Amino acid sequence: MLEWRSAPGGRGGCPARVCWLRPGWALSCSAAWWRWRWAARSLGRCWVSLARGSRPRAEVLRSEARVGVELREQAWRERQLARALDELSAAGWRVLHDRLLPGGHHRLAHIVVGPAGVFVATPLPAGPVRLVGQPPAPGVGEARQLYVGSVHLTPWLRTRRWEVEQLEAAIAEAVEDAVWSGPTGPLAVQVPPRGGGAASGAVPDMPADWDGVTLRPVSAVAATLRGLPSPLGDGVVEELAATVDRLCPPAGSGLGQASSNKPS
Repeated sequence: MLEWRSAPGGRGGCPARVCWLRPGWALSCSAAWWRWRWAARSLGRCWVSLARGSRPRAEVLRSEARVGVELREQAWRERQLARALDELSAAGWRVLHDRLLPGGHHRLAHIVVGPAGVFVATPLPAGPVRLVGQPPAPGVGEARQLYVGSVHLTPWLRTRRWEVEQLEAAIAEAVEDAVWSGPTGPLAVQVPPRGGGAASGAVPDMPADWDGVTLRPVSAVAATLRGLPSPLGDGVVEELAATVDRLCPPAGSGLGQASSNKPS
């Protein structure tokens, strides 16, 4: 604090005004500064904890590492499926990789166009395919549930059907000189894990079709598509492939538009 005191010796006999600095003033300012710094750092730590969901840093790092591994495994499965689909080129098929659904930012892993029609091929999530529940009795509908690892496939398969519906509607609108009625279809492909293992061979529990989606192992996907009825001629396939290529830009091109009608 500052305090004015009179001191002798002023000019003209008037006492001089002298400013004295109390010793406790500097200590008070220093303590106040440190209290403010501690409060600011505490508030910053609180914001960081809220942003991370109040999880410890080690848990956050483990979660980020787990997501990174899952993304790398997904990319590896898509590359394996792409190699299997590229075998169809010699049979008159056109394969488009890593495309966007028309009118949105929804990504499609692979689109194959050929004499049998248009198909959207997607690798199944990682894990063994299994049916949960008792086999249905004669005359009773299917009550079992299909899982891949711990993932219940019903919502996942619903999204695959929605993708095909959106693509088929876009093709029908784009083809002006013909009435397009398909065939189009979703194709889910089981890709064995990296390094092989139990899931690399036959999958006894995997049905051929489930909930409107064709299921195949990656080793049989090319033969399955080649064995389908082929109502489309070479000229129609070329025109259809060009239409799909125009409607579905590459995923990294930034040409997609906002879309909010994806099923939940």
